Amino acid sequence: MPGMDAFLLAAGLTAVAEIGDRSLLLALLLGSRYTRTGVLFLGMSTGLILNLVLVGLFGSWLFLFIPAPWQPWIVSGLFMLTALWLLRQEGSQAAVQLSDRKLFVTSASAFFIMEMADKSQLTMLALVGSQSSLPGVILGAICGTLAVVGPALWLGRRLSPVLPSRWLSRVGATLFFLAAGSTLALSL
Repeated sequence: MPGMDAFLLAAGLTAVAEIGDRSLLLALLLGSRYTRTGVLFLGMSTGLILNLVLVGLFGSWLFLFIPAPWQPWIVSGLFMLTALWLLRQEGSQAAVQLSDRKLFVTSASAFFIMEMADKSQLTMLALVGSQSSLPGVILGAICGTLAVVGPALWLGRRLSPVLPSRWLSRVGATLFFLAAGSTLALSL
């Protein structure tokens, strides 16, 4: 079954690509900061699914309209905005007071942005080009991503009494600043 082969290949490769990735760190961070992991998981899943479906359907088409020299700058800018967002939220207890709707939108948009130019996105682009079953690739990538990032959200919630959120915010911001810098450095 070509669809099942594409699904299994995409699920496995995407899960491996997510290990140690930005999305994993974001899931740990959000899980440690907010108490409503169900709402977070729904938002995270929505953002990831939307992103992966767009990648599967449009592939690199989205960047055809942006001149190649500008692409790394845009991706780096998104990484820097995420880093600044993490630092701005550092130690803030107001974040826990978000309504379910705002928490859903925050996690969905954060994960949608975090998957941009991600290892799993590049893996999926390669699979879309090499596999005959687009639905199998898309569903496999979604399942592989959620299989790794979902438990990280739960783990962040369980470790929140032990892990200081200020430390997680600073480590996360540092990693996003490094991602922004490396994106620019690799493009030069």
